[in-house]
Amino acid sequence: MPYKDVVAWNAMLQAFADNGDLQSAQTIFHQIDRPDPASWSAMIAAYAQHGHLDDARRVFDSIPARLLRRSVVPWNAMLAAIAQLGTAAAAAEALFQRMPQSSVGSWSAVIQACAQNGQGEAALDFFRRMEQRGVEADALAIMGVLAACSHVGSVEEAWYYFTSMEIDRGILPKLEHYHSMVDALGRSGRMREAEELIHTMPFLPTSISWTTLLGACKIHKNVELAELAAENARRLQPQNIASYVLLSNLITA
Repeated sequence: MPYKDVVAWNAMLQAFADNGDLQSAQTIFHQIDRPDPASWSAMIAAYAQHGHLDDARRVFDSIPARLLRRSVVPWNAMLAAIAQLGTAAAAAEALFQRMPQSSVGSWSAVIQACAQNGQGEAALDFFRRMEQRGVEADALAIMGVLAACSHVGSVEEAWYYFTSMEIDRGILPKLEHYHSMVDALGRSGRMREAEELIHTMPFLPTSISWTTLLGACKIHKNVELAELAAENARRLQPQNIASYVLLSNLITA
């Protein structure tokens, strides 16, 4: 290819980033004469994938102001990096407040960042503010809300958001949403309801389904159900030792 436009460069950059080749991604990025929002975002994501949040911030801070004013894409990439690497939710909120415009992806990234850092109330507050502004939640935002509800012990609120996904929002729950609801039910002590949800969900249970329940069994010291969950997890994924460790910790506690 004698001449590469920014779209071609971005395709190469994204390919290296997706394959975990950070060095090649860096090389490609520095060869782009005029990076566009997608170029900057791909490089931010590449650094985040390798856990280099400081480098991701450095890239973000290098983006020309004119690009940041006209595109939400780099902002969302930086918010996603903060959420992915589990840094302080306050950092995500501070970045969010600087944005000249936002999208549902922006809100979802902040909600995820708060939820992943144990700041459930902050995540729920952001979600409510998002809805008050008329921004329609997406599947990722609901994931963050379910995780937040689980961590603050608000299982009824989690159930409300979970059951209203398809009816009120037109969002089909994914397996990950069911796992979040299993976690919320289990953490609140409603173990049998969590088990029933695994059996009745419109997906085949995975080892994660059962280790999620197993984690709740450990919290509430339910050895009988823990043994069942561990056996199912081992059957589905024999090489995964997580179920062995969780069950052993429960029995020896």
